[in-house]
Amino acid sequence: MKNVKVISVDDYIYEDNYIYFISSQLFIIGKYDLQSRKADVLVDYSQLIGIGSAFARIIKTEHKIYCIPCYANDIYCYDLALNKFYSLNISEEWFRCMPKRKIIEPVKVYGNVYCICRSPHIVISIDPEQDTYEISSCQECTEEHDCFTVVLKNNSIEYPFMHNKIIRFDTERKEFILKTLFKSDADKDPWENIAFFLYDNKENIWFCNFKGEVFRTGDNQIEKIAMPNEFVGHYYHMNQWRRHGIIGMSYRMGKICFMLGTDYRILQYNISDRSFIWSKNPEAVTFKNQEIYSHSKRMDERNFLLYSRTNNFFYIWNIEKGFLDKFPIVPLGEFFSHSQFLRNKCLNASELQNINLNLFLSFVEKQDDCKDNLYGEVSGMKIYHILSGDK
Repeated sequence: MKNVKVISVDDYIYEDNYIYFISSQLFIIGKYDLQSRKADVLVDYSQLIGIGSAFARIIKTEHKIYCIPCYANDIYCYDLALNKFYSLNISEEWFRCMPKRKIIEPVKVYGNVYCICRSPHIVISIDPEQDTYEISSCQECTEEHDCFTVVLKNNSIEYPFMHNKIIRFDTERKEFILKTLFKSDADKDPWENIAFFLYDNKENIWFCNFKGEVFRTGDNQIEKIAMPNEFVGHYYHMNQWRRHGIIGMSYRMGKICFMLGTDYRILQYNISDRSFIWSKNPEAVTFKNQEIYSHSKRMDERNFLLYSRTNNFFYIWNIEKGFLDKFPIVPLGEFFSHSQFLRNKCLNASELQNINLNLFLSFVEKQDDCKDNLYGEVSGMKIYHILSGDK
């Protein structure tokens, strides 16, 4: 399976030894048990939503999982207790104002869900108990971001606005406040806008921009941190598209941790003595100018869960002990047998690129209704040519 992309996990969350995830390729919401190392399909939404990349984010609160749209035109909810999947029926006028590919970041505050959108600039507040929502709009903020981080601070949500400003949204008053980090008169390159930021234990703000430059602000002063030469703040994907190289940034135990998309290592900056520590991942698969890690999520105070689209593996990293574990979501063959989308298509391999032969056979083996047809029409050299992309 090396170098073969089987499925893509678009987003995931970790809770109580389970990984909940969405896959736009399989049109499912799935659950993975870290103890038993078994996966299960919670929802097959292929018949309800036939749009590829329908969702980009998920978030869980109590017994509900909310699917945040990418190309879909509503927010959907899966109720674990009732085994029910449904839309919130948010007014279409807001989604008509958004780009076709929506950039929305969800966050949970005291049991409620808040979805931050940058185009148009709105916050959708969801009450999971009542399944009701409220939309707050900020007319003053019009600048767009295609990537940004969200920080929780007391009853407020903070997120980047420009290269020297962040926005604070008060969840109680439903008010927007623009906060300037440092004075700046010059027009800036959009790549100098803030991508990630955080607070340390002394209330200093640390942030990096899309170029990968790192700064610390405090007492109306700004300091640029001299990063190691190996630190890749941005890169050109497949030598063509410029991309931000940092996928995560976290403050833990007196250190700033940088999760890099194109480096199999994690970089830690010790604030007290200004030293850098590289944490190596001996199990990572590396490819030049391609992502190694695509996501990074915090499991608890010391552990992080990273995901690689390149080889479809998860990695657990501990801030003190380094990388502890590596695992795929298995058995993937079970997903093929559950997916209504694939059953209806009888696994049209021309629509599923780079599929692994073993997983294809796993699917065929479980399909009693179309087994003869598949074995008769897609076997031997035919399978080889389909997997190779030949007609």
